Order: sequence, then structure tokens, then C-alpha cells
Amino acid sequence: MMFQQAQGVDVRIWFDEDLQRKILQCLSVFFPQPATFTTIANQLNISNQFEFKLEKNIRYLEGHHLVLYCGDVYENNGFVRIPQFQITSIGLDNIIKPAEFFYTNVVATTSFT
Repeated sequence: MMFQQAQGVDVRIWFDEDLQRKILQCLSVFFPQPATFTTIANQLNISNQFEFKLEKNIRYLEGHHLVLYCGDVYENNGFVRIPQFQITSIGLDNIIKPAEFFYTNVVATTSFT
């Protein structure tokens, strides 16, 4: 039996250019130290119900080499493993450049791995 994706679900709504720029700006504040997923969510005031969207956008940036995954750390008295991320030099370059450059020249031309 094959499973079909629900009709009317548009995955593009999960990828938010404005949110991605905010993620990069947030990580640039902590550079060169990595920031945990919880820290990013708190800094951007992301509620629990939208953490999935935040995660998708961070992983999207990671795929384009703008964000680097730096392993997991333990939070909540060692009971919860939380990923931490760091902005890359490519990501830092894109903080300085205007938004049009970010999508036309970097994301569009950077291979997703």
C-alpha cells in the first residue's frame, strides 16, 4: 500500500526566507561560539508549535553550508539532548549582503548536500 501526501499541503510554507535571515543574524551574534536550538528559538521568540518550522529552516541553511551543526549538548539537567549550530563564513558574508544577493547568488547556486 502506498501512502500519499495530504492534498493542499504546500511544503514551501515551511521554508521562510525572512526566518532564515533572522537565524543567520542570531547565530552571528554568538559567533564564534555555537548556539543551541533552544537559544535560537528563545532569541527569535519561536513558540513550541513552530519549532518544527525553525528546525526545517536551520537544516535548510545547513544544507547550503551557511550553518554548521556542532553536535548535541545536554540541557534540562542532562535529560535532553539539544543540537547546537554555528554560522559559517559563507553565512557571515550573507549577513552583510542585501537579501536579494542571499537568494539569487548563494542559495540558488550552492549545492544542497
